[in-house]
Amino acid sequence: MNMERLLLLGLSMLVACSQALSLDQCDQALGMESGEIADSQLTVSSSFSDHIVGAHSARIRTEHRGGAWCPLQAITDQVHEYLQIDLGQVTVITAAETQGRFGNGRGMEWAERYELEYWRPGWDAETGWRTYRNVSGHTRLDGNVNSYMAAKTPLDPPLLAAKVRLVPRSSHPRTVCLRAELYGCRYTGTEYGARWGKGAYGTGLEHARKGVRTYMSTKVHTS
Repeated sequence: MNMERLLLLGLSMLVACSQALSLDQCDQALGMESGEIADSQLTVSSSFSDHIVGAHSARIRTEHRGGAWCPLQAITDQVHEYLQIDLGQVTVITAAETQGRFGNGRGMEWAERYELEYWRPGWDAETGWRTYRNVSGHTRLDGNVNSYMAAKTPLDPPLLAAKVRLVPRSSHPRTVCLRAELYGCRYTGTEYGARWGKGAYGTGLEHARKGVRTYMSTKVHTS
């Protein structure tokens, strides 16, 4: 079998597997807005006031107390503040959504950019966190342009994680507040696949081989 036929076979298998997994249906809100994710599953690196703008206020489209999570420090590219969401189990994450602090019309803070850090069972709890890269190799995701409009960003490739951190970033010092939601579905497999969440695919035949290997080692549950 020549290289062209191998490439075509690999691409056809990739398409067939991705269709079978129905990742287009794996876009369920995972519970920040609904409360299915409990306050006890939310952790923040710091907050300006735990009672008013702590982790419990980070639920998207919800006006709770101060209206959002607001870290203590002004955000720059060098400051590492985060909202951590414990999903309780390994989950396929296909999109992230953020919103600033509206605060019933008094809020003026939002995150223009952010990164996602993720963790899976078996990785070191402190040093095992990794930064998500999309298919283009970029780590920065677009955030918000005002305090009230939510912005949803699809993740390509999807991310496989048990815990996720949203890390606001800014090229200049700014006060940031953030609300969030994650989208995806339960993961029912036992293997993670080497390329989930790295976005470092090759091209040509190697692209097909890596894509097929990733999808074939993955199972999702969409209902």
